[in-house]
Amino acid sequence: MPDLLLIKPQSSYNLQYTPPLGLGFIASYVKKSGFTVQIIDCNVRGISALKLPANIKVQDYKLIGFQAFDMDLESVKNYLQVLRRECAGTRIIIGGPAPSSNPESVFSFLNEADYLAVGEGETTTVKLLELLRLGVPESAALAQLPNLAYRQDGRIFITGHEYMEELDKIGAPDWDELNPGLYGNAVHGFFYRRLPVLPVMVSRGCPFRCSFCGSRNITGYKVRRRSPESVIEELEYLKNKYGLKEFQVIDDNFTFPNAEALKFAEELIKRRLDLLWTCPNGLRLDTLDARLLSAMKKSGCYEVAVGIESGDPGILKDIGKGIKLETIRDKIKLIYEQGIDIIGFVMVGYPLETLETLRRSLRFILSLPLIRISLTRFVPLPGTPVTDRLIASGEISLGDISSDKLQYGSFSYIPRGLTEKQLRRWYRLFFLRFLLRPRIIWHNLKSIRTFSHAKIVLQKIISFFK
Repeated sequence: MPDLLLIKPQSSYNLQYTPPLGLGFIASYVKKSGFTVQIIDCNVRGISALKLPANIKVQDYKLIGFQAFDMDLESVKNYLQVLRRECAGTRIIIGGPAPSSNPESVFSFLNEADYLAVGEGETTTVKLLELLRLGVPESAALAQLPNLAYRQDGRIFITGHEYMEELDKIGAPDWDELNPGLYGNAVHGFFYRRLPVLPVMVSRGCPFRCSFCGSRNITGYKVRRRSPESVIEELEYLKNKYGLKEFQVIDDNFTFPNAEALKFAEELIKRRLDLLWTCPNGLRLDTLDARLLSAMKKSGCYEVAVGIESGDPGILKDIGKGIKLETIRDKIKLIYEQGIDIIGFVMVGYPLETLETLRRSLRFILSLPLIRISLTRFVPLPGTPVTDRLIASGEISLGDISSDKLQYGSFSYIPRGLTEKQLRRWYRLFFLRFLLRPRIIWHNLKSIRTFSHAKIVLQKIISFFK
């Protein structure tokens, strides 16, 4: 009997789908522990909830796990309802950002699930599979597992957090199970130089306390890293077996600490793998210096994204990034001087936003040597400091952060003193004022590689105006 089925549910809010690395890491650790595992990404396979039983013998597995973001919960609910009709006795666990940030609410909504993985899921999944080999686990046994939420007598219990210190024990994701060939030219950030491109994760954890971010709910505050040797072995494997030509580091804190990122870049230089690479998930500007950036450039890095968020000092202070406008400007200049292209993360609609902060932010963004901006609407994600504050003040309620409202494609929160119409106007204004400049138009046109790539970029542009 197969042991574990890991499922990425269908999503309606993405134009592209990239390999679910979180499931890949769990699969790798589960296999090392002697269990069998299969990963199904329902997005790239086109498997809706109703089609799942026809494509997978779901009743054969001891445990079925779902990866769930807040925006996925309605979709996951549909899959669970189908599964309960097909295999009522199979145990189901839900992991990912949603259950880690708001376990009680998610467990109540997904009442068909048996367990939640609250935080990192590798150890939890393996220990749960060990218990399932012996039969249906008793509550006393479940209470000994880390990072787990379970029910007993109508109550929800959540066990203590545990983080794996040595990430090399997990190693690389199970790429053979992820099947990179399914993802075509799907990349983080939509742009690339050479295909195939695949994401890579080097570290976990975040010691910083940005008010809008909930990543610490999964990986904790302490930064833990894979060794450069482990990551480069993964890159060599991907190059030799899948023809990898470019990779994307998608860590939350790749350059923290700075010295560890330098070791990685220097090891890449030594190995001469002839791979290009980028950092699309955002680097902290105050961790960068000329020596690190020079090594990154020499090792093949040609583009990085950086967290700017706002050009208003008051909003930056409230966000808690601990970075001033002067630092942002100086560090971006340093990156530019190294010949590395820069994408800026910019947020519109943060709780302190006003018409004046929007004007100030736009002026600041336009003054920087960026080649693109990743423009996002503020979303009050559950479990983040700013959302907790908004709820405590009565400005929003729990109903305002339900899964059907947490879409990055819509304004799920409107700051006091502004209207949704005003926010939409300024959102489009940011995009158009930045994009419709000859330098930016020319650079991005040169960056389009194929007709299918042009189609994806055009779809992304159109999505900004919805």
